[in-house]
Amino acid sequence: MISEKFAQGDSRLHSMNPGIKILGCSFLALAVALNGSFLAIYLGLIFGFSLLLWARLPLLLVAKQLMAINIFVLFLWITLPLTSASGPEISLGPLMLYEHGIDMAHKITIKANCIGLFIISLLSTSTVHQIGKGLQQL
Repeated sequence: MISEKFAQGDSRLHSMNPGIKILGCSFLALAVALNGSFLAIYLGLIFGFSLLLWARLPLLLVAKQLMAINIFVLFLWITLPLTSASGPEISLGPLMLYEHGIDMAHKITIKANCIGLFIISLLSTSTVHQIGKGLQQL
């Protein structure tokens, strides 16, 4: 059975047309994923938190959902700084950390959390049935 923890609610996002939420989520996710600027990525993160507050979702449940994303991202933090051999290096004993890898891991972390917030705030506030109807409308 599909768990729809966030679909019950009375916020404006819950009552919004699912087709518009699908388009909005797709556009925002693409805009963040394709952007390389830290400023734009952080603005997207702020907007994602704003959507989350607007949806009035339980923050503990949202944190649990984001934890799943961040466990995967943790593995990127372990590997990318060690393997992205370009740019300045940071010596940490016998390990060489590369700034390019650290920057990549940083950007991926922010982007993944940002897109996760968009999906939780916009798509999870509708039932699967409503999302299907929204896709059909599109």
